[in-house]
Amino acid sequence: MTLRWARSAGTTALRLTVLLSSLGSCAEESPSCGDKKVEGGEQCDLGAENSDTGACTKTCTAPVCGDGFTQKGSGEECDDGNYTDYDGCTNECRLARCGDGILQSVEECDDGNADNADGCTTTCTIAVCGDGVRQVGVEDCDLGDGNADTAACTSSCKNQRCGDSFVQPGESCDDGNLSNTDECLVACVLPTCGDGFTQSGEECDDGNAADSDACLGSCKRNLCGDGAVFVGVEECDDGDKNADTGACTLVCRAASCGDGFLQAGEACDDGNASNEDACLNHCVEARCGDGYAQGDEECDDGNADPSDACTNACKLAGCGDGFVHAGVEECDLGDGNDDTAACTTSCRAASCGDGFVQPGEQCDDGNVVNTDGCLVSCVSASCGDGWRQGAEACDDGNTSNFDACTNGCVLNVCGDGFVLPSVEACDDGDAASPACTDTCALPTCGDGVEQPGEQCDDGNVSNLDDCLTTCLDSSCGDGWPQTGEACDDGNGIDGDGCTNACVAATCGDGITWKGVEECDDGVAGSDDCTNECKRPVCGDGIVRAGVEECDEGAANQEDGECLPGCVLAACGDGFVGPGETCDDGNLASGDWCSSTCQKECTAGNKNQLSAANGHCYAFFSQGATWLDAQNVCALLDSHLVAIASAEESGEVSALTAAVPAWIGYTDQFSEGSWLWMTGPTTFLTNTYEVWSGPVGAGDCAFMTAAGNWDDDVCSTARAFVCEHGWE
Repeated sequence: MTLRWARSAGTTALRLTVLLSSLGSCAEESPSCGDKKVEGGEQCDLGAENSDTGACTKTCTAPVCGDGFTQKGSGEECDDGNYTDYDGCTNECRLARCGDGILQSVEECDDGNADNADGCTTTCTIAVCGDGVRQVGVEDCDLGDGNADTAACTSSCKNQRCGDSFVQPGESCDDGNLSNTDECLVACVLPTCGDGFTQSGEECDDGNAADSDACLGSCKRNLCGDGAVFVGVEECDDGDKNADTGACTLVCRAASCGDGFLQAGEACDDGNASNEDACLNHCVEARCGDGYAQGDEECDDGNADPSDACTNACKLAGCGDGFVHAGVEECDLGDGNDDTAACTTSCRAASCGDGFVQPGEQCDDGNVVNTDGCLVSCVSASCGDGWRQGAEACDDGNTSNFDACTNGCVLNVCGDGFVLPSVEACDDGDAASPACTDTCALPTCGDGVEQPGEQCDDGNVSNLDDCLTTCLDSSCGDGWPQTGEACDDGNGIDGDGCTNACVAATCGDGITWKGVEECDDGVAGSDDCTNECKRPVCGDGIVRAGVEECDEGAANQEDGECLPGCVLAACGDGFVGPGETCDDGNLASGDWCSSTCQKECTAGNKNQLSAANGHCYAFFSQGATWLDAQNVCALLDSHLVAIASAEESGEVSALTAAVPAWIGYTDQFSEGSWLWMTGPTTFLTNTYEVWSGPVGAGDCAFMTAAGNWDDDVCSTARAFVCEHGWE
């Protein structure tokens, strides 16, 4: 059988299942289909209710689309049992319809949508111009039977427009071209003057009615003399009235000075731009004062000011002309100029420093030097004028003797009897006076001169020589280490790092250095203070006679020859030392440890020391309950034996010699949870067991005659084994 895939993956899987089931049914039909039992290769079985149009087919397969049976209950509209979408029933068992996206023989197209504006209409016909439906991206419009070349939508489904060669409403004409120089413009209107396009009979057409541009409103060119002013080209245009002597010239220029024509208001007009001839640029005749130098004029600045470089007579200004040339001359008296008068011959106002002695001046050497015989103030030089001349050492221009320059114009120096502030502390003019030194300084410690009250004065700032900066002789305790001193802390305390003898503190000097040494008796080997200046303590490795029996330092151990308390180890001290197997802190025998500190194992009817763990096992042959046996063991500072290995179990078995005896194993506190009871409140978990068989209902364990274990009720009277350890 050939399998064909359907369009839907889900439908394909179902149909494939149906086909495979059909293959199986062809090969071997189940004899049990219809018995209401789903078995073998059956998918369902409803017995007598099996139906090809129901929930289970007659061949006991589940109904699926494509099985050739229409199951209405499953939502099928049809089922033709084939795999073609192009007949009346689709592969999804739906009746074919326009808009399902599957092209049927009765349809021109089927794009599966409800959009009329694409290539396929909702009636499954191919869209064409004239069907009344506008196809987006293909047609501008579609009015169906209303399409017409003279209407809003043309017969080719295009929107009406100017230039389509058809005259539609609102158009005067339409010649279908892009020319504006024929009988119909591209705007579909008839041509007229002013439409912006030059047609036959027009000189120009700029599309406006203005007469001020290159084309007049009458479609004629704008020319000079036509009476219309061409803006930007003509200044004026009076038509027939244009004249070179009138307001508007023959070339349509406005009359103006410099055009070479004499018009009203002009004195002259030579038509040039020169101001150096008889007619100036502004059409007036040349004269002195017009600002232009002509003929015999030396200058002409065009103003009436005689104080500038050009006088009112058009002559160049000069000293002695009686006019003060501003910015050049200070004065000008004409013939009255005189070097000894108010205005000199160089037209300068008389002043100190001009080199001429005028009234009120003592001198005038014409320079700006104050160190010659005449000051710049035109006063004769003298001591006290503030300027150093000739034999003067200085001249500060004042009458004070207490500055750097005295009234005699000599420098102020130490010993002249005048104190120079900020330089001299004193100056009595007497070299022998004790009140003021030869350097004009007040006597002080550190000046190098030993005065009354000073032990010394070496004139320096060092405290490390024989004389301190306080002018006292150096000594131990002054706080400064000098030659021969190891230190000097300037105090009277011996217990710091520096002694009162100015020696650095050291262990053994007999002085306890606080914070560093615990003690210092200055005696080597002293019992009260070690050689390291530490207080002696047990554990420092030094035996203090009469206080300690021994001291091995860090070697002091509870199992050594010297105990942590610095006493010699001995039997009865509570510590197991060399040669001892036990030490219970007393010298009595009969308490598991003898007076010689050896283990005692003497209790019970029989006893032995375990080779496995060193413990004592004591066997008691008289019968007792498990609890009484535990109490007896407790009175002997022991407990019922706890066995942790096969070796221990063998030792206990050998000691009992085939007599059943209680051991310390019990589950009386929690059934099934066996523990070793080693004290009233101490227990050990089991690490070893050797039961003789299944554990019974008993809560206490005993060693059997065979050497393994069994359980029994705890009230049974039996022999028992106690265990004592020395840990």
